[in-house]
Amino acid sequence: MGSDSTYESVVVPCGLNQSDCGYCKSKESSVSFGVIAKRLTCDVYQQMIDRGWRRSGKYLYRPNLKESCCPAYTIRLDSSKFTPNKAQRKVVYKFQRFIVGTESKGSAPDVFNMIESLIKHPDFKVVLEKSAYSEEVFALYKKYQINVHHDLENDITPESFKRFLVESPLKYETISGDNGSFELGSFHQKYYYKGQLIAVGVLDLLPACVSSVYFMYDIDFAHLSLGKFSAMVETRLSIYLSKMLPSLKYYYMGFYIHSCPKMLYKGSYHPSYLVDPSTLDWVPFEECVKLLELAKAKRKNGFTCFSGGKDLDNPPISGFDDFFNAEDYDKMDAYLHGNVYCLGRLCKGLKDYPDLVETLQQTYVILGPEIAQRVLLCVQ
Repeated sequence: MGSDSTYESVVVPCGLNQSDCGYCKSKESSVSFGVIAKRLTCDVYQQMIDRGWRRSGKYLYRPNLKESCCPAYTIRLDSSKFTPNKAQRKVVYKFQRFIVGTESKGSAPDVFNMIESLIKHPDFKVVLEKSAYSEEVFALYKKYQINVHHDLENDITPESFKRFLVESPLKYETISGDNGSFELGSFHQKYYYKGQLIAVGVLDLLPACVSSVYFMYDIDFAHLSLGKFSAMVETRLSIYLSKMLPSLKYYYMGFYIHSCPKMLYKGSYHPSYLVDPSTLDWVPFEECVKLLELAKAKRKNGFTCFSGGKDLDNPPISGFDDFFNAEDYDKMDAYLHGNVYCLGRLCKGLKDYPDLVETLQQTYVILGPEIAQRVLLCVQ
C-alpha cells in the first residue's frame, strides 16, 4: 500500500500527441509527448525544461524535434553577461520618452539603470504577484487574444484562461539569502501606466532562471514594443534575484524556432544558448545558427543537433529514443488503484495492456533517469 500524498512531485502520463502547428499552421504536424503534473517542485521542473520540456498550465510537453514540422529548441540568455544592442536600447529610449517625456542623453546609457528609474516613476509601476485569477487580467487577456491572435470571443472563457495561464503545478518555495528573500513558483508580473493595466508577463521563478511562460499587452500601447521591453525587465529580474540565489542567473525565453520569423528576435539577446537535443549541453547560439542553416538545406524541417562531430545527415536521436536500461524502471515509482509499485513491476503486471505499458516506459525515458527517480508516475 502507499499514497501519492507523500511525494512532492506527481505526474500523470498522457503519451504522444499530434496536433496542428501553431507556427506554420500545418495540419497534424506537431508531435510532442505530454504529462499532466498534479504537483511539481521547482527544481524538478528546472531539470525538465533543461531537457526540452515546457508547460501550459498543468500540462507539460516535450516536442519531438525530428518528427515535428517546426523543431523547437529551448533557448536561454545569460542575464549576468547581457549587453543590449542598439535596437534593444532604442526600445527602452522610446518607453522612457513615453513615460517621462524626455530621453536619456549619451551614446549607450545603462538600460537597467533606465528601467530602475522608470519603475520608480509615479506614472509607471511593475508589480510581481503570485499567479491568481482576476477580472482585470482576464479582460486584458481577452482583448489581446481577440486582436492579436484572432481568437473567437466565445472561445475565451475564464475557465480556459485559468487552465492556460493561472493554474500551475509548481510548489512555492521560499529562498533566503544575504540580500533578502523571495519565493520560487509561478507569478504574474503586471505593468501599470497611470493606474491602467497595460501588460502582464506570466513567469516561473526557478532555481536557475526566470522562465517566460506568456506575455500579453493592451493593443492600445502596441507602439511601445512592450514584448521586447518586457524581455529586458524580466532579464533585470533574474539579475536582481541572483543576488539572493546566485544560481538564478539565466532568462529562459521559451522555444527558439529557426523556421519561424516571429521567433528570430530571441536570438538577438546575447549571449544566448540552445540546448543540444542529443547531449543536453548548452551550445552558443551563433554556433547553432550555422548548423541550423546547413540542416535547413538538407532536411525538410531543418532538425539538427549541435554537438561537434555529429553526422548532420543522420541525427542520433528522434527526439525521444534516449538510451536506457530496462532495469532502471525499478528506480521509478508508479501509483495505481491506491498502491505504489516500482515501474518495472507494474509494467510486468500490465502485460495485457501493451499500449499503456509503452506510454509508461516512454514517460520514463523522456523524463530521464535522474528526474524519474524524483517523480511519482500516477496511472489513471
